[in-house]
Amino acid sequence: MLVDLYAGIVLNGGQSKRMGQAKSELMVAGLSLLDRTQLCMQKAGIQKVFISGSAEGQIADIYQNLGPLAGVQAVLEYLKLTSYQHVVVMPVDMPLVQPSDIKKLIQQAAHQQTSLYYASSIMPFIVYNFKFQTEPLTHLLKQAEASSSRGPSFKQFLQQISAREIQADNPKHLLNVNTPEAFAQIEQMNGEIL
Repeated sequence: MLVDLYAGIVLNGGQSKRMGQAKSELMVAGLSLLDRTQLCMQKAGIQKVFISGSAEGQIADIYQNLGPLAGVQAVLEYLKLTSYQHVVVMPVDMPLVQPSDIKKLIQQAAHQQTSLYYASSIMPFIVYNFKFQTEPLTHLLKQAEASSSRGPSFKQFLQQISAREIQADNPKHLLNVNTPEAFAQIEQMNGEIL
């Protein structure tokens, strides 16, 4: 089955400074954002979802203080010896993403045989044949670490691996929640959650 080749990665390592509390613990429609993100991936057919973060049971960054791509890299390193071939990467703070949005990425990535993201938002995205993409990402992080700069951007990484963009069926699903005001708007949209 196609989705058996995919693992999910949830990015849960942010500091949530603008939100003022851990985004993963915010509740929408009776689920925490972390549980909701995992459930979304599972409903899209992804059997195993790995969490990038510092809490118990999560995968911690190998390269510290270099941003969310360091979290992606740590999980990719962890998955190197598994049978998974591709990964879907999604942050914990996108509660409107639907399983159909993930399924579309998976289907299009299989059809085009390449890494993909939505034009209206870098995330969620797919790293196709991730085992060939881990080293370029590690290289980007090592460069940033050596120059004492901020970590590389998702856009840099996606360009480096020649990811292509596709159109989202509903770009509103790709909104992320970074402030209490944005979260309040999401809470009012309960009917659109999963």
